[in-house]
This record gives sequence, C-alpha cells and structure tokens, in this order.
Amino acid sequence: MSETCASNQTIDDTKPSDSDQYIETDEKDLDNEADDTDLPIDRGWAWMILAGAYINSVLVVGMLRLEGIFFNEYQKKFQSSSGITSLIPSVQNGVYSLFSLIVMLIGSSRLNTRVSLLIGGLLVSVAYIINSRSTRIEYVIIGQGVLSGVAYSFIHLPIIVILSQYFKKRRGLANSISVSGSSMGGLVLAPVVTAMFEYYGYSGTFLIMSGIALHCWVAAALFRPLEFYKRRLRMKSEELKPLTSSFKSTALDSQFNIKGVQKPSNFNGIIVDGLQSNISNSSSLPQQPAIGYKILDPICDEKCPLKDQTDTLTQHVDIKHSARSLLGKGEITVTESSLTNTISGVIESICQSDGARLASVVSLNVPIGSVHSLKEVKEDKTNTKASAIARAFRTLFDLELMKSPLFWTLLFQASLTCSGLVFMSVFFGPRAREIGLDETQIGLLYSVMNIVELFCLVLIGFISDLKFCRRSTLIAIAALVEGILANCMALFTTFESFIACVCIHGVFGGMYFALFAVNLVDYMGMEKIDSCLGFTNLIHGLSISILFTTLGSLRDISGNYISSFHLVGSFLLLSFLLNMFTPFVERWVKKRQS
Repeated sequence: MSETCASNQTIDDTKPSDSDQYIETDEKDLDNEADDTDLPIDRGWAWMILAGAYINSVLVVGMLRLEGIFFNEYQKKFQSSSGITSLIPSVQNGVYSLFSLIVMLIGSSRLNTRVSLLIGGLLVSVAYIINSRSTRIEYVIIGQGVLSGVAYSFIHLPIIVILSQYFKKRRGLANSISVSGSSMGGLVLAPVVTAMFEYYGYSGTFLIMSGIALHCWVAAALFRPLEFYKRRLRMKSEELKPLTSSFKSTALDSQFNIKGVQKPSNFNGIIVDGLQSNISNSSSLPQQPAIGYKILDPICDEKCPLKDQTDTLTQHVDIKHSARSLLGKGEITVTESSLTNTISGVIESICQSDGARLASVVSLNVPIGSVHSLKEVKEDKTNTKASAIARAFRTLFDLELMKSPLFWTLLFQASLTCSGLVFMSVFFGPRAREIGLDETQIGLLYSVMNIVELFCLVLIGFISDLKFCRRSTLIAIAALVEGILANCMALFTTFESFIACVCIHGVFGGMYFALFAVNLVDYMGMEKIDSCLGFTNLIHGLSISILFTTLGSLRDISGNYISSFHLVGSFLLLSFLLNMFTPFVERWVKKRQS
C-alpha cells in the first residue's frame, strides 16, 4: 500500500481541501445553510405563522386581560372575599408554570405547535363551560384555575418558540405584534363581555366565551412546523444526488480525491485494513476466503437496516490502522471523521448499485479483526439503552442552566417583573370598583388601556429590532415607570385620573411580555430557548401564585388595595436594579469562562 499510495504533500487540517469539505459535510450543516437561504425565515409562511399567533392572542390570551372584570363578577356571584377570589389567578398561574415546564421540556419533542394549540383550545373551552355551571367558588378554582392553567401551558410557550424559529432579524417585532393581539382582544372583548354580563348573566356569558375560545383551532391550522420545509429540502437534495446504475471505480474517485494521495492504477475495489476487494467483475472475485479473513455474505442483508451495516464498518474498523494502510508512510494526516464519512459513503454506494446484488451471492473477503458481527452490535445497543435514557433525561431537563449565575439573575428579575405587572393589570378593576366607579366605567378603563398598549407594543418591537440599546434596558425602564406608578396609586381617586393611570400602564405594562423571550435569546442563546422558557415560566407562575394570595390577604387585613400596590411597586423597583445589573453579570461570566 505504501508503494501505490505514496505522497510527498501534507494535508492541512486547518485548511481542508474541497474533497475534505465534501466528505465532512453532514446533515446539520445542510440544515444550517438552509436556514439562511431556502427556509421561510422572516418571509413567506413566517407571516402566516405570525397571523396565527395574533389571532390566538386576540381570542384566547385576550380573555386573560379581562381577569379584572371576572374578579368583580366572581365576588358578586359567590360573595367571596378578596383572599379567596385571588386563589383563582394564583392557582391558574401555578398550574400554568408547572405544566409549561413539562410541555416545553417533554411535550415539545412529542407534539408540534399545531397539536398543542388544539389541545389547549379544547381545554380552555371546557374550563369556561365549568365556570358557567359552577354554584360554588371552589368549582371556579378547579375550572378557571386548574384546567385553564393547563390549557394555557399548551398555547402560550409553543407559540413563542415557533415564532423564534420563523423569525431572526425581525424576532422582536414578531413577538411584539403577537403579544399586541392580547391588547386587541382586551380592547374588543372588554365592552362586549361587560354587556354580556348585563344581558346574559354570569352563566350565559361564560357559555358564549367557551365557544369563542374554540376559534383558536382556526389559528392552529396555520402553524406549519418548520421541519416540514427542512424535510422537503432534504428530499430535494436526495433527488439531486447522482444515482449510478452500477458500482464503478470512478465512484471512488470523488471519495478518495484527497490532496497528495494517488489512487493505484490497478485499483478497482474497496480498501479496508489493507484489503482490496474487486467487485466490478464477478469472475475476478475469489470463491474461497483468504486465510485470516471472514466471509460476510451478504454484505447488504435485507433483514439488516443500512444504518446498522454502515455502523458495523464505520464503528468497528480500526480507523488509524486503515489510514496508515491507505496512506503508507508519507507525511499525510487524515482525521478519523473524514475516513468514517468516506467508508460510509462507499458502503452506501455499494448498496445502491449492482455491486450490492453481486455481493449478495459472491463472498467478499473482510479481515476478521476489523469488523464485528451485527449480532454483537445489537447486543451493545441493548446494553446502552439505560444510559441513553439517562442522557435523554439530562437533555430534556437542562440542569446545566442552574449552574449559570446569569440565568439565576434572569430568573430572579423575571419573578419580580412578571408578578408585579400581572397584578397591576388584574387589580386595576377591583381598585376602580373600590373608589366607586361603575361597571361601565371599569370596562372603558380596560378598553383605553388596551388601545394604548396595542400601538405601543408594535412600536416597542420595532425599536427593539433597531438595537440602539439592549432589550434588558427597555425592560428596566418599564419596571422603573411601573414601580413609580404602583407607589402613586393612592393619588388616582377619580375616573379622569384613573384614565391617565391606565394610559401610562398601557405604554409600559406590556413591554416585558413582548421582550422577555427575545431577551432570553440575547443572553442565553437560541439553542437553549426551550429549557430557558420552561424554567422561566415556572418561576413566573410560582411568583404570581404566591404574590396574588399574599396581596389578596393583605387587602382583607388592611381594608384596601393601597398597601398591596406599595408592595408591588417595591418589587418592580428592585426588578429595575436587577435588569440594569444583568449586563455586568454577563460580562463577568464571559470573563470567567475565557
């Protein structure tokens, strides 16, 4: 072999030749290339995905903006205290956070976004039906609290993930437009629901809303998985591959076209551990095995998958010895991955040609010490099943995130910001009722708030994509303004002053929810977004559950909501400090890693 494959040149691993690049190109590289060129990223069907997300936000998430109106109706219907009634959003967010973690870490690998939305829409509808037939507040806690919490876990986060997949340059704008759908839903539904409670009563209103919730199935039909386009591109690439009708030596020219390596003039077969097997002519094949070699007949067993046959050669052949046999004693270096891909390509070429049929009836001589039997490979796979399950569990629950100080900082500020802003939105209604405003005025307050928020969210998304400042800075500004607003709540005692209050909240209140997912991508990377969203929403729900129960009880003790708003304002101001501190934590982590 050294005489026929001698070479005077060295292959530079840092500057691979064109042939090396061809050999080492894998499916992942193809997908990454397709992401930038052939997939509908920031164009095409991506806008239909955004339309589906917007419709879903209007119909389903928009109903969450009416929790303040629902809160008053629950108290009127069941004569419950603020502490007991606060259990409804507390349980809802607690269940939502727990099931969000399960859906994102496990369900995302089993269910696509379309199926998740179908399940979530059905559960929301059933929850409203239970509400319409409830005779006690405990049944509402089960329906609106537990069941709808499970439903929203199947709806909200999968939409965020698929938007992040379909949008890159306009990711911030897409998320903002999607979140603004909830403002549009609140704008349209607030006066409608208020009128329905007046004309149809408690039971009739929730029964109608159960039918409205089912319309999210229409939006679910638009959520075509991005894998659909990747699979179609792979099928096209397979069709473009040249299919030879017979196995010829020219098929190996492209495989062994390595700089500095010359193919012997009489070479017409495969080289495996120094063995040359001629298969272009059946008469030239030996009928008896040579000494020290094992017969594999057939090499392409129909009962054995191609992958297993390829793995048999690529995993058990002594790659380093093969490299020395192939390249002789020259100063040539070839990576093991290059030779592994080379042998895999050779075996695939054999199995797609007449050589595969020939090898099924004529024995091929292969060294015994280089190839293990397929039975032994199967036993090895069985023995490693337990370790594979353990690896899959560690992959789903990316506990490495828990070792990151940066991620802990993001979780802490997320718990403070989310719980505070949700409390502000929900308890505007009870606070307005506390100062003597009627139901019509409360409905108008929510309509004005949603109008302002609708336009501001789109503007915020556009501004965030300009990247003149970090998204965490925008979130910090929102937390600062909302913290000051919460501490000044005692000053808003008239309808006109409350209009000004909800307008300020409309400008800054939705900024966090529009940017928190994109902010996670900025700090933690797109490859970890599933785990990050799962853990973050777990913290969201738990913090809201604890805070709502605490603040509801605090209102019962103090007699008004002012003390509750002061506590929320303190949380939001602390969140402002954490958001401003986060970039310094990121720099410290990067410096420590480097």
